[in-house]
Amino acid sequence: RLLKDRIVFIGSGIDDQLMPALDTLARDANCQPSDLSLVGVSTGPGGFTGLRIAVATAQMLAEATGCALVDVPTAMVCAKAAGLDAGTIAVTLASKGTSTWCTLVDAATMQIKGTPGLIEASHVPELLKDAVLLLGDEHLPGPITHAAEALGLDIWTPEWCPRACLELAEAECAAGRRALPEDLLPTYPRAPEAVALFDARQKRS
Repeated sequence: RLLKDRIVFIGSGIDDQLMPALDTLARDANCQPSDLSLVGVSTGPGGFTGLRIAVATAQMLAEATGCALVDVPTAMVCAKAAGLDAGTIAVTLASKGTSTWCTLVDAATMQIKGTPGLIEASHVPELLKDAVLLLGDEHLPGPITHAAEALGLDIWTPEWCPRACLELAEAECAAGRRALPEDLLPTYPRAPEAVALFDARQKRS
């Protein structure tokens, strides 16, 4: 089958780069919006603005064309891109301060194990004792890195792969698992800064 992807470069933030990129992809593939059968979207955790744009665009495409919609946790995309076929992969994303959002993914089944959430270094020995790999970027807190290394874990930089996202979305759709546009929500590891500032002002008033 024909697979095409396109990198969207972040510019000033004033102009919309995503929709023109999608339009170019459609033209390159000689297809119309009505030809869409599935939209898969990576729902985080990640940056507030990027997730909002991605989710809103996926909702709009599904509503406008009637195609199927599947939400894929970003950790699953990163785990699939790692290329392992067995073992537990610990995917750490959206690190800030001393914590990171950790998701355990079974590489054989590409299913999430347990409940993802924020962890500190003290959680690592118990939570990651059965992991075979940790995916973490340059923002991974040092104490968590040291705790993972003490367990003998290799640490790789996570990759977000659009083709991995598509394959996961196709598998979910084939299994009958789809999302309703109105129910699709991003995963935020922490309250957005604007919300935190608003809540702080409310408490002071």
